[in-house]
Amino acid sequence: MNSKYVAIAVTTECNFKCPYCQSTGESVTNVQGMWNYNRLKEVIKAFLEAGYRNFRITGGEPTTVPYLGELLDFLLQNSDVRVRINTNGYNIEKYIDQLNSQTEVIFSVDGFGNAFSPKRLTDELLKKIQYLQSKNISIRLNCVVTKQNANEIPELIQFCSKNELNLKLLDLCPRVEYQGNVQNDFLENNYFELNKLSIPFPKISSNFRTNMIRKGTGIPMSGYSLGNGHWLQIKDSSQKPYYASLCNNCQYKDNCIEGVFSLSLSVGEILRIANCVNQDYWIKLKGLKQRQIEEELKKMEKNFFLIND
Repeated sequence: MNSKYVAIAVTTECNFKCPYCQSTGESVTNVQGMWNYNRLKEVIKAFLEAGYRNFRITGGEPTTVPYLGELLDFLLQNSDVRVRINTNGYNIEKYIDQLNSQTEVIFSVDGFGNAFSPKRLTDELLKKIQYLQSKNISIRLNCVVTKQNANEIPELIQFCSKNELNLKLLDLCPRVEYQGNVQNDFLENNYFELNKLSIPFPKISSNFRTNMIRKGTGIPMSGYSLGNGHWLQIKDSSQKPYYASLCNNCQYKDNCIEGVFSLSLSVGEILRIANCVNQDYWIKLKGLKQRQIEEELKKMEKNFFLIND
């Protein structure tokens, strides 16, 4: 399958207010709202024409967007397209019948009943997960580990192993707001070092890097086998990511913990690399036609995917 990958933040709105999230989720923080659906389709057509076949739908909370069902149908009509949905589980049941083997649902879950964030593995959410599993939909849990929930992580790992769920653990990252200002109060008080976790499962990789746009991009991640083909992945932002040569002169590099990973579409029709805050490196798509967007994509790939470690 073609590995070109883009994340689409369809909205800045969310039904939860998690303490570690930026105010606009994965979108740039000076724009609020959601994508116009017809315009989003035009932009996606340019990505499809440019060879992109991996799409991640995120937000905010994407299930709050009224056109999510139409968007899924539009993407999944292409048999070689794969779609991932990042969700806290809100309203995901509305779209279950549209999901298939081309899709993966990534639930954000920060623990059980005592979790510090509102994203808890409740009985209601578990029923949704089990129903998706019964339809052979690929499931993954994402968990942000902090001092508040670190004691629940061993139980969560065992739970995922028992219930045949993939799990990704992430550490707290700086909330980098508009123009690179870092909001660090929550980070400083709650950061937990992931290397302090004791993992009772065999390690299968100690330096895995994502292989979506180009081999070897992103943050190195450790992988563990949970049995039956399921895995635990640990993404530690303290590890050195890869950057493009262009990044070396960026004034915000010290606060950039993603490095070069994937392309990202933000509300406001802004194309950037991952969560890049440097506006000099953004491409504003508003008003551009499909052919122009394709040309901008080529420039972005040329600038950022010649990897320099």
